[in-house]
Amino acid sequence: MECSLMNRDTRGSGYVFAPMYLQPYHPGLNRSMSRSLCCSRASIRASSSEDRQVTTSIISRMFRTSNRRVIPYVGRENACLRHAICGMIAQHPLMEATMLGDVTKYQKIESRSASFENPKGERGKGGSAASWLGPTRKGAAHKPVPAGETAVLAEVDGPGMIRHIWMTFELTPEFLRGCVIRAYWDGAEKPAVECPIGDFFGIAHGRTNHFFNALQAMQEGSGLNCYFQMPFAKGAKLTFTNETNQDLGSLYYSVDYTIGDEIDDDTLYFHATFQRQNPTVMLKDFVILPTRHGRGRFLGCVIGVRTNSPQWWGEGEFKVYLDGDTDLPTICGTGTEDYLGSAWGCGEHFALYSGAPYIALEPSARWQTLASFYRFHIADPIFFHKDIRVDMQQIGGGWLPQGGINIYERSDDWSAAAFWYQTPGEPLPPMPSCEERTADLERKPHEKAYERKQLS
Repeated sequence: MECSLMNRDTRGSGYVFAPMYLQPYHPGLNRSMSRSLCCSRASIRASSSEDRQVTTSIISRMFRTSNRRVIPYVGRENACLRHAICGMIAQHPLMEATMLGDVTKYQKIESRSASFENPKGERGKGGSAASWLGPTRKGAAHKPVPAGETAVLAEVDGPGMIRHIWMTFELTPEFLRGCVIRAYWDGAEKPAVECPIGDFFGIAHGRTNHFFNALQAMQEGSGLNCYFQMPFAKGAKLTFTNETNQDLGSLYYSVDYTIGDEIDDDTLYFHATFQRQNPTVMLKDFVILPTRHGRGRFLGCVIGVRTNSPQWWGEGEFKVYLDGDTDLPTICGTGTEDYLGSAWGCGEHFALYSGAPYIALEPSARWQTLASFYRFHIADPIFFHKDIRVDMQQIGGGWLPQGGINIYERSDDWSAAAFWYQTPGEPLPPMPSCEERTADLERKPHEKAYERKQLS
């Protein structure tokens, strides 16, 4: 959706629209924004009756159901009021992940990109490799990664921040689950990120589909993207390891980052880990994120479910044990699809913070055989100050043998890529082996692979 700040044209006629990109209309968002603006407007000195009137009425007129929403003209002579209003919108916590930020502000940081052409992102060293077309003509766009070998994606000095990773290769279930991305911050010997490629970029089970959210995208089911902010003080090293027994013919990638970012003692470092339990233990919750110690923020997860029996699998509650919780959690949801912001089951869909971009249905009984979903806590952060553990119950719903419809205990194949920020130093929990990660992922006849729409 586009929101525009309407200004008088300096020539005295017409209007100039300055676009700002906002979330789709949402009553809760509007009410929250209204409260923020109401509380803040007292600090704005309106120099004219027109400005005061606009400040009073802006809330009811700003958010509308139309595609273009307009902040009314507030007087060309009072530019500070216009900027203050825009600033309040941009700084609202619910807008954090969808705003571009202040792209007009100069920052003393440097932009870099690492690829096979320039893995250290050195200034003036990109695109130097030669092809049959000649020097500097796309000579190292990709490289093979043989079975058991590791490719260094980036190895750079800090301070800085990784802001975007893109890659593509032969996107089979074996490679998507068998190849692993690892990240090492500030010269650490052990990784802070260790996760299968497919789950890291948003879909479990080694599957692909077209989707995007605030932090990940599989564009046209073939281009893998992530936008996690990954700060580092001294240096960063990213690797790609082919842990399968098959050679990977071509890996293409780029890592976009900045150097010179301000990293202080309060900066939390990005972490990711992967768990799989095939099958889960009856009456025992599946652990999305094993216990972590220190200070940090749980960012979210990508979860996969491969069902072992018919009927609905997703009645289990999401649980977060915080800062010393033992028997009972501080945060407890009402059902798996409710955790995604959906209800009454879960179909294939995607949105900014939650969604289910891949669902496979058994054709005759119409029950789900595979489900992959994600949830990110950006607008609703989960902070921890001592420790955290994140679980999901294993409960289904449907017809019971004794008659009637009710919830029941069940066991399925669950996996989870968990993402969080934390003070550095604690080793990651063990990750399942390649054999454990890739077991039982063969594509069934009723599954249809994503097909790119061709231009006519």
